[in-house]
Amino acid sequence: IAPPKSGTIKTQQGISDIKGYEWLLSNGVRVIVHPDKKLTGDVEVLLRIPGGLSTDANARLGEMRWAQRLAESSGYGKSSAAQLQQFSKQNRVQVMPYAELLYHGLQGKAPNDRLEPLFKLFYLKLTAANFDPAKLEQTKKQFRLSYSKQPVERQFLDLINQNAFNQSRRLLVLPDGPWNQFT
Repeated sequence: IAPPKSGTIKTQQGISDIKGYEWLLSNGVRVIVHPDKKLTGDVEVLLRIPGGLSTDANARLGEMRWAQRLAESSGYGKSSAAQLQQFSKQNRVQVMPYAELLYHGLQGKAPNDRLEPLFKLFYLKLTAANFDPAKLEQTKKQFRLSYSKQPVERQFLDLINQNAFNQSRRLLVLPDGPWNQFT
């Protein structure tokens, strides 16, 4: 995995509301730091990109999540999904895509002495997603199967969403939904 381009702190600005700092790095990355000596455990990193699920066209709802899911199963760069799972396990790091209505991106977690492999994995997932048509078909098949076994609570939630919101089609998970035509 190629290392990310390093940067140095160009500007630092205090954020009094959280007793933290905002750093702008020379490589263009904006970092918000909240140091707290009382906190223990892993370091968590959240990369938020404006857009999210709201950018899916009505005719292609779910495209963002399908693209993320497909990249995770197809692998990144020269590494297969299984190899990346092994890398994550060996280095005790996690980097997973996420999508919300207005933002999408990656969230990562690692012990504070494993930040280098964490950022290498972030970089790889940002720059080298693969596409495997066989994985797409396998993912569609798995989704259909999981939908057929969906609990009644989820089906009830879909009915509530469908009748309660103007843009309800963005909240539904349907077996014949636009995800089925994802290419």
